[in-house]
Amino acid sequence: MLTLPNYFNLFSNLFSEDVINSLVSVEKSFLQLNYENHTDDIDFILNDTRDLSNKDLANLVMSCYREHINAVLSIQGIFLADPFIAKLSSIVQILACVTLLGILPVHELVDSENKEFESSSDSYFANIISMMSNLSLIEVLDLIVSVNPDVIDYLHHDTPIPIVINNIAIRAEERFRSSTITKTGLVPELIKNINKFGYGIKTLIMQYGEELSNIESLTDKVNQIILLVLGSDTPDSFLRLTISEIIEHIIDGANNQISANILVDKYFKDNIK
Repeated sequence: MLTLPNYFNLFSNLFSEDVINSLVSVEKSFLQLNYENHTDDIDFILNDTRDLSNKDLANLVMSCYREHINAVLSIQGIFLADPFIAKLSSIVQILACVTLLGILPVHELVDSENKEFESSSDSYFANIISMMSNLSLIEVLDLIVSVNPDVIDYLHHDTPIPIVINNIAIRAEERFRSSTITKTGLVPELIKNINKFGYGIKTLIMQYGEELSNIESLTDKVNQIILLVLGSDTPDSFLRLTISEIIEHIIDGANNQISANILVDKYFKDNIK
């Protein structure tokens, strides 16, 4: 039986009934996957002591949910084209279908007589999702950018997709604590307040991007960005790319961005082997 987090008591002031129903579906999927990383992030947003309007809170909570939906699907090998713009109900359906595909073989979820798959490409996966949901094949293909070939292979062999929810928080804490950067300033204090590692980074950028951008020293600003990414749920292989994206968002001026990226490259050369 699904027990919704306490923060759902506040959602009637933030979201429509349809959106709340979609978020209930997300919680069901996360529960089936034993995924809880989102709960602390949402609690932190809703307990923010700043004077935020209901609209601001709703936008932050929704961004957080979208970020964690994307994280869970990425861990499972399904990569969305743009989880922050896509229709919520559509990506929620994909999440629900992928969750079921991690529990049951394909033949128990779709009518085998209707499986007219053209290939072992993304369209194969999209066909299955389409048959399991209200989404058309074209809609699914528009929503996803790629699918890990291993996922296609499991589906071809009528085998559930392995549910691999790694302990992201442990890896994030290892990266953060092993960093040679001094653990002082905005980000260490933020992590102390959150009291967790493996947080969703985009939501925190929405909340604290302005404070990051206001750090006067470029070196200090870059160090805080690096620490922020190291302590997040960002996979190892995407650390550098994520830092570059944040630099582009946080730091003004092409010359300053170039200088910032030089500092980051030096950090990675000296510390990331």
